[in-house]
Amino acid sequence: MGVGFDPPPAATSGQVPNKISRAVVLEFLPGLDASVEDLLKKDKPRSEEEVLKLEDVFYCAHNAVRSAQIGLTTSVPKDFHPVRDGGGIR
Repeated sequence: MGVGFDPPPAATSGQVPNKISRAVVLEFLPGLDASVEDLLKKDKPRSEEEVLKLEDVFYCAHNAVRSAQIGLTTSVPKDFHPVRDGGGIR
């Protein structure tokens, strides 16, 4: 389940590359002068159930990174680096 940006960055891609960061800020998100109405025209709001599922995914990913940063690596991929890759998740 993604948040809508396509393609979603991989968990082991390190810090989010500048190309993707720029695309998120300049293309995926509305401009600073956009209104709520502009955002709603671009996409429809997610259901409460979907938001809660995404929140759970984020919570689990964030806690996996924090655990890896203190040496508990059972909840992350084998080649996951807690600092390099963790920043992309947080």
